[in-house]
Amino acid sequence: MPRINGFQLIRRLRESEDPTLALLPIIMLTARQGEHDVIEGLKTGADDYVIKPFSPDELAARVQTTLWRANKQRSAD
Repeated sequence: MPRINGFQLIRRLRESEDPTLALLPIIMLTARQGEHDVIEGLKTGADDYVIKPFSPDELAARVQTTLWRANKQRSAD
């Protein structure tokens, strides 16, 4: 991304006063595979972290699970 990195973007979204943005489900899809990168992504607010190369079936399952969790959380609020 040209102006900010993924971690910065997630921070901005999570800090947004707009609840639609602040609660947006986020799955990082990245080539950064170090343990530190994964931990930073999750601590920053990503709901999941997928490393390239990835299996399309695994990605689809992770998207489905993340959306299910987000919908369940919204209905509980």
